[in-house]
Amino acid sequence: MARVLVVEDDQDARLLISACLRRAGHTVLTAESGYQALSLVFEEGLPEAAVLDLHMPGMDGFDVLTALQATGLAGANTVVLTAVQGSSARAAVTARGAHYLAKPFYPSELTAAVEECTSAA
Repeated sequence: MARVLVVEDDQDARLLISACLRRAGHTVLTAESGYQALSLVFEEGLPEAAVLDLHMPGMDGFDVLTALQATGLAGANTVVLTAVQGSSARAAVTARGAHYLAKPFYPSELTAAVEECTSAA
């Protein structure tokens, strides 16, 4: 299974996402902000996949995605999990090469998206 970085500012959502991924057998690193996520990547190394919230204080999900891509994580290895719905949000995410998943989500959808990300690696 893969090491997955979860970047989510809402604690309850972060715990839920992490629990879903751990149940699927993944090792999970968590961060509550983009800055903390980048610090973790610097300390722990690049994960095989990432799950990012889109709207966070400080660095938003797009900023984090750009920074992760600069360190070598492909957009195809990233799931943007967001409450922002609609075709423009989906287009903005997919234009950066990432997977789009809307909140609320089913755990099976999340694990399938992460599995797709890690199989692309």
